[in-house]
Amino acid sequence: MSISARRSVQSALPHDRMTGRRTAREHGVSERSNDVAVIKSTISAWDQHFAIMTSPAAGQYELQLAYDLDEVEQFYVERVNAWSLITSYGENDVYSRWYKVTDTRGEMTMHETGRVERNHVAVLFPAWTDGIIGEVTWTEPAWAADRLTKDVRIALSRQLDQFDASWQSGDLDARLELVEDDTCSAIRIVEVNGTRRSRMVARNKAELRAAWAAGGAGRTVEFERLTRLTTTSYIFASYRMVIEFEDRAVERETAAILPLGPNRRFVGELSYSMEVKL
Repeated sequence: MSISARRSVQSALPHDRMTGRRTAREHGVSERSNDVAVIKSTISAWDQHFAIMTSPAAGQYELQLAYDLDEVEQFYVERVNAWSLITSYGENDVYSRWYKVTDTRGEMTMHETGRVERNHVAVLFPAWTDGIIGEVTWTEPAWAADRLTKDVRIALSRQLDQFDASWQSGDLDARLELVEDDTCSAIRIVEVNGTRRSRMVARNKAELRAAWAAGGAGRTVEFERLTRLTTTSYIFASYRMVIEFEDRAVERETAAILPLGPNRRFVGELSYSMEVKL
């Protein structure tokens, strides 16, 4: 099939070019209401995938998950009961038709103590036309570096290049060498023009190996990194690839937060992917 005639994720989406940015903005406004009904009205019915990862101490990771509308509602009930958002603002923003990722700083009042706390969070908002699909987040840990030196930035750039090369070639051993010994991941893949959907959660390297093997259990014939954003606590990258399986071929677009661990290797993968059958 020629490139010009082939289906693509972009051609299959009902989104316009601003859908990702618009739905994320509308959700951000709803969060400031601290009203669960208002917030829930900005969540898509098409799919739900919430993966909230934090690190209370170096090498320790907590992952909160919500997979359907009832779980999402409970997630926001607990959030509103625990704290109220005072303000938030984005710093680094990257968006496409179907997602927005933003580097957000926020202030919130903790109800139990009355104290005002601040955080710094990377948030990936996958989006459908009726709202955000979820929040995929990594909160900057207390042990993260204050700044990246030139040498560290160069090293991280090369690390991502190695990660991409091993991903493209299917070399799981090489890819896993770039991951911290203590690891945590949440991976979601959905088919835009069909019913295939998968979700993988990995809390150790054996589970991550299995998740990567399942998610890419075909031959990658095209692989392109579309965007990259490097910060003190994570790298965000997006990709387009074509994968041939025994029974089908797909084009897949992936948006991934790759958190950085205490040794500046990747903690794992927090990602959402949309694909179409070719």
